[in-house]
Order: sequence, then C-alpha cells, then structure tokens
Amino acid sequence: MRILSERPGLTSAELARGTNVSAQAANQVLRALEDRGALSRPAVTPAGRAMPAQLTRRGKALLKRADAAVLRAEQQILTRLTAEQQSQLKQLLYAAGTP
Repeated sequence: MRILSERPGLTSAELARGTNVSAQAANQVLRALEDRGALSRPAVTPAGRAMPAQLTRRGKALLKRADAAVLRAEQQILTRLTAEQQSQLKQLLYAAGTP
C-alpha cells in the first residue's frame, strides 16, 4: 500500500518486482485489498494490457491508520534501547532489507 500511495497506477507485476515477491503473491494481495475496497483497478483494459492499481479513499485511510500503529510500535521498542543500540538496530534492519 505504501508503494501504491507513492506511485499510483503500478501493475501487479511492477509491484512484485519492487517488493521482491512473485507476481502471483502480489496479485493475491492486490485482489484482497480490492475486495476490501482499499484498492481500485479498471474492470476492463485493452487486450494484453496490465491493470494499473491505485488506492481508494478507504485504502488511503487504512494506510494512515497502519502508519500510526507502526510508529507507536516503533517508539515502544526504541524507548527500551540506548541511542547506540537504536543506531545498530536501524543499520541491521537496513542491511537485512537490502538485496
């Protein structure tokens, strides 16, 4: 959802490549979001064209709530660590997420 909020109109294949998951997995997530009204894709596209996705108003609200929850959880975790430990943790998480 974060990627779609920043780059509306991406296809499931583009999202899959950008998140390092299979196209099938990305499409399953998009379908679930679409079923919940958080995402919209055109019902019909020209033959052979991929369906661009974008967040709906409901999807944007859901993302906003998720961002707030993540921030609260992050703050709870980080307050237990020293500044040095926080820096180390951030470096490790960055390294783990970088291919």
